[in-house]
Amino acid sequence: MPRHSWRSPCFVLPTVRLLVKTRIVIAPLTTVSNPPNANDGHILAIGSPSVVAWRCLRAPARARFSTPIGGKVLNNTAYHPAPMRGGNRRHFRIYCMLYYATYNKYARGEMTMALTHEQVHSTADQIAAQGEKPTLASIRKALGGGSFTTISEAMQSWRQQQQKEHALAEIRVPEAVTERLQQLQAAAWRTAMEEAERRLSAERAALNESQASAQAAVHEAQEAVNTLETEAEQKDTDVRRLQTQVETAEAVAKDALSGKREAQQQLDSTKAQLEERIAGLEQRLTDAIEARKAAEQREVAANEKLTARDDKLEALRDRLAEAETKIATAEARTDERAEALRTEVARHQEEVAQLNATVKAQETQYQEQLSSMQTDLNSVRQTIQKIEQAYTDEKERAETLERELAAVASPPSSER
Repeated sequence: MPRHSWRSPCFVLPTVRLLVKTRIVIAPLTTVSNPPNANDGHILAIGSPSVVAWRCLRAPARARFSTPIGGKVLNNTAYHPAPMRGGNRRHFRIYCMLYYATYNKYARGEMTMALTHEQVHSTADQIAAQGEKPTLASIRKALGGGSFTTISEAMQSWRQQQQKEHALAEIRVPEAVTERLQQLQAAAWRTAMEEAERRLSAERAALNESQASAQAAVHEAQEAVNTLETEAEQKDTDVRRLQTQVETAEAVAKDALSGKREAQQQLDSTKAQLEERIAGLEQRLTDAIEARKAAEQREVAANEKLTARDDKLEALRDRLAEAETKIATAEARTDERAEALRTEVARHQEEVAQLNATVKAQETQYQEQLSSMQTDLNSVRQTIQKIEQAYTDEKERAETLERELAAVASPPSSER
């Protein structure tokens, strides 16, 4: 009859079933947060795994240990899970033998420790920092093993955290805003933001729906994987059948991962379309701001032209005042000349009739000229009050007025 070692399936598998029936928890090579004190008599054996197992087999029945449930090992130190009395001593011997086999499997790399969500999150962050997309296969490869179920659950929480961080990104209003158009630009910005928020909300709703579908598919895949793993743990009598079931489970998991990958691609495509629409809205807002700046520049140019026209009008008013001064001077000179003519008539009575006729003719001419000048002056004043008339017409009238004033200012040929 062939002999079997403690590590052979013929010994280990029946031992596992026995431990499950007796509710003895197996926890080989786990870290004890608060190990018992050696001075209290809790330490059973210290040494290599083989020595620990042998000493545990020879432990006295009266030994008691404080660990409530589940044997634990720290630095090759064995702690018994329960008082060794009667059947417990037998169970403990079986546990020590199973511990010896399990420890050897762990030392050879055939057994891995349970993964935590923090480890999966850290590995996903490292892969994303390298510019790659973290997947279940890449994370499991980076960790050196682990359950797809645990990795998938951790990746769901990691993706939700990434989506929350992305949704919290703030959209800031550009700072290149002039003080003069601040209110108008702020209103335009709010309008554009409301439109973008409305479209963004619709895209987010579609995105959430796609994500919910993808999560549902992943959940179904996880349920399938969980079912297959449960069946794999229960099927321990036939190694070949167990291997066939594992291969079937891996095929189903690959199909589920393929569906999840397609859903992720659809999600990425939807995100890209949303980013393109947001970029289009931002471009339209930029064009509106540029158009407003151009309108402001045209307004400034119009104001400059209006200012120049006001300056020309002011110069025309100055020239009109100067013309009025010249008219007053001409009237004064006309009165002086008339008085001189009267004196000349008194001294020269012989030429009174001729001089009187000449003076009357000159006075009539002067009155006609003054009347014409007054009419032109009134016309110029009306032209000033009406800003709509062209500057060219005003200039021509002013030049005409200057010529008439020059004619009045020059003395007649008879006085010379």
